[in-house]
This record gives sequence, structure tokens and C-alpha cells, in this order.
Amino acid sequence: MNIFSAPPKKTLLSQIQNLNITSAVVSALAAIASLIFLVPASINFVLSYMAQDDLVNSPQIVLAPASKVLFSPQAKYVLAAIFFATAVFSLLLATKLKARYDRTVKAGISGFRWLLIGVSAGLMLEFTSILAGINDVMTLKLIGAMILVTTILGWISDRENSKPKSAHWLAYIASLFTGALAWGPLLGAMFGTWYWGLERFGWWVYALAAALFIGFVCYALMQYWHLAGKKSWKDYLFVERNFLAVDVATKLAFALIVIVAFYK
Repeated sequence: MNIFSAPPKKTLLSQIQNLNITSAVVSALAAIASLIFLVPASINFVLSYMAQDDLVNSPQIVLAPASKVLFSPQAKYVLAAIFFATAVFSLLLATKLKARYDRTVKAGISGFRWLLIGVSAGLMLEFTSILAGINDVMTLKLIGAMILVTTILGWISDRENSKPKSAHWLAYIASLFTGALAWGPLLGAMFGTWYWGLERFGWWVYALAAALFIGFVCYALMQYWHLAGKKSWKDYLFVERNFLAVDVATKLAFALIVIVAFYK
């Protein structure tokens, strides 16, 4: 598959169908492999709040940061749930939702694609953030929410540019901003650990972040080339196929890194 040249429409539709099936298979295998091969290791999800600091001798009440552990699932179950969710969604696009999905793609407004990427990329970024020490539930949900907003803006950009002759850039630019915000906590944790910490993260944190970052950059570039009308990128089916190809590659790289890093 050449991601820089567009084959006939019929071929593109067939490749899109195959990529959805491949995504479902890769995600399902990654989920099963996570359950079988990963070491048992719990991760804490906490809720941060302020509490009285009993160590301070003061006539006034002094508050200090505190946290409460809400639940502590094993990491492999969290990862398996992420991949099972994306496997089910990809399978639905390839089967029960295929006719409706094909209509939206042909119309140049693929809401299903943006939803798939929003769910899978958001959950993988949250998981990587957990490995980087970000375990506050509200922070993690904000990361996921910002990725979801980013993909909604991508969908809005598609709707605005499905018919007009000149490109509308506002939604795309806004999506770059919200996407960058979603990366803020992870990048901050990585920088703080590198600059002030006495220890460093394991190699897998940097590898997972790099794999996801490359995927996000590819999404942004492909959307830019589409809006700018670059050669084959004018064809929405061509763009759809390449988005799905990057999604599959990102999930495969993510799964392989985690399994190598945490193999029993």
C-alpha cells in the first residue's frame, strides 16, 4: 500500500474495509496478549484534594495537598480494556455499520473515523500518562476530554470543507491547540522528572510517548495536506485510508512496546 498515491475509488474502499478488519484483529490480539503476557502490576487512580496539615504548628488551619486512592486495577486489565474497546468499534465499522460508514466517507464527512481515533488515541495517551506518574482521575479525564474535543474539531473541519471551494482553517487550527493541551500533563511530567528528578522513567515511557506523538503529527499533517489540496490528498477516500493506516500502525507499535517492556 502506497500512502502517497491514490488508487481507484473501488480499491480505496476495499483497502478501508481491510484496514478496519486489520484494526479489529490487531486490537483484539493486543488485548489478549496483554492479559496473557504482562506482569501483574497495580496502578492507583487517585482524587486530589486539600486537607489539614497536622505537621504544621500553627494556631490557624493550614491546608496541604492530599489524595485518596479510589481504585487500583492491574495495568494489564486497563490496557486490555482499551484494546478490546477499539477492537469492537473497528469490527462494527467493518460489519454492522459498514453501509452507513461508507456513505459518510463518500460524503467527505467521516464522523466514525474521528470517533475511533478520539477513543483509541485518547485512551492510549491516558495510559502513557499513568505510566509517567499522572494518576489523578480528574487530570486523566481532562486529557481524554481534550483529545475528544480535538477529534470533534476535526469532524467540524470536515463538515466545513466538504463543499466550499476555499478551505476553512479555523476548526483545524483550534484542533491543533486542544491537541497540544492534551499533551501538556505528560510532557510536563517528563520534563520535570528529567530536570529535577533523581531518577528517570523506564525506556518504555519515552517509547510510548514517541509512538503516540508520531501518530498525532501524522494526523495533523494529513489533515493539513487535505485542506491545502495537495495532489492525491484532495480525495477524501485517500485521506480516510491513510488515517486508518496510521491508526493501525500506532496501535501495533504501542502494543509491542508495552508487551516487550512488561513481559513476565
